[in-house]
Amino acid sequence: MHNDIQSILLDRTRIAQRVAELGKQIAGDLENLADHPTDVVLVPILTGSIVFLADLIRHLPQKLRIGVISVSSYPGKSMTSKGVSIRSALPPQSCRPPRRHHR
Repeated sequence: MHNDIQSILLDRTRIAQRVAELGKQIAGDLENLADHPTDVVLVPILTGSIVFLADLIRHLPQKLRIGVISVSSYPGKSMTSKGVSIRSALPPQSCRPPRRHHR
């Protein structure tokens, strides 16, 4: 399965454990903000973080939103990094707090 890899630095069990730890820590930090209701917006960078984000979300009990961005550091056929450029920015509605209805 991993014939093209010389060595595996972190196995999937260790990665899953660390993601669970991060989820627990983030959930605890957000719980401390309970007096200040706000939507949580997770901002993954496409496409490399999607699997990580999916695993992390499974450990977060809070209601949240996702706003994705896309970046490039190798424009065109370049094999040399030209620095990071944002290819698709976070939609403005992802940054605004939702409208709250008061009774």
